[in-house]
Amino acid sequence: MTRQLLRSPALTVAVLASMTGVWACKDSGGPDEPTPVPTTVTLSKTAVSLDAIGATDQLSATVRDQNGNTMSTASVSWASNDQAVATVSASGLVAAVANGTAQVTATSGSANGSATVTVAQVPAQVQKAAGDAQTGTVGQALTDLLYARVNDRLGNAISGVTVNFAVSANGGVVSPTSGATGADGRVGTEWTLGTLSGSHSVTATPATGSGSADFTATADPEAAAAISEVSGSGQTGLINTALANPLVVAVVDQFDNGVPGVGVTFSTSDGLVSPTNTTTDASGQAQATWTLGSTIGAQTAQASSPGLTGDPVTFTATGTDLSITTITPDTIVEGASATITGT
Repeated sequence: MTRQLLRSPALTVAVLASMTGVWACKDSGGPDEPTPVPTTVTLSKTAVSLDAIGATDQLSATVRDQNGNTMSTASVSWASNDQAVATVSASGLVAAVANGTAQVTATSGSANGSATVTVAQVPAQVQKAAGDAQTGTVGQALTDLLYARVNDRLGNAISGVTVNFAVSANGGVVSPTSGATGADGRVGTEWTLGTLSGSHSVTATPATGSGSADFTATADPEAAAAISEVSGSGQTGLINTALANPLVVAVVDQFDNGVPGVGVTFSTSDGLVSPTNTTTDASGQAQATWTLGSTIGAQTAQASSPGLTGDPVTFTATGTDLSITTITPDTIVEGASATITGT
């Protein structure tokens, strides 16, 4: 006898539902899929250059898992292998401490990435540390040395920088003309003034980088050495009348610089001079007005400063009783007539 198995619609639905549940469970990724772990750490820069103490640069780290997916919430720790050269904050901010190199590392789990940090100060400023605005005597060394200080762009001193010193025209000499800065960023030189009185300057410039500084000094003349005429001699004028131009003398040192404040006496045996006693002005000159005497013909006056070469200075003048007031026409043509009016 043949038996037939009757199919139950309810049983068939149950079996299918069970199988579907099994496949759905396998596709959902469940406990069989591995947990993401930090596998690589990549920094935004692999090399950082800082040109000044205190200069900073911000680094960032990208963490990826074993499948190359970015782990945006992964924790990262930062460290520097030489904090005497460069430090790094918990957020990856690198700061320069001293010249040199250091490695900055970002770590997440067992993965890490690093960047090389180079700190090398660059000269950007030159300051006048000492010796500026002195006053000295021509041809002599100033009392104080000139000191220049070289800084980076943030104002920190730089050692080992060669600085060149150069004088302005007629400004004398410096010794040495160049030198290297010390630990305090300073380097000095001696300035011997030139033989020209007045204002002079020396410029300090680093051999590398940028910046410069100008030192100034005032060179006073040496002691008075000579007296000489500037103008006023050889005039002609009416007797008993002041000459048109004053008598002028100059007192100079051995380098021909005018010397101020030197006493000069003016005198004459014909007429009178005013003033009779005076001193040289800032340019080393002194002057007086000469009123001629009553002598028609040659008259003389003198300017004296005892002990100086050229003392006394003698002025001559010619006294006349003829005064011409006008000549018409003022340009006389040969063969033509002219009218001269006078006393």
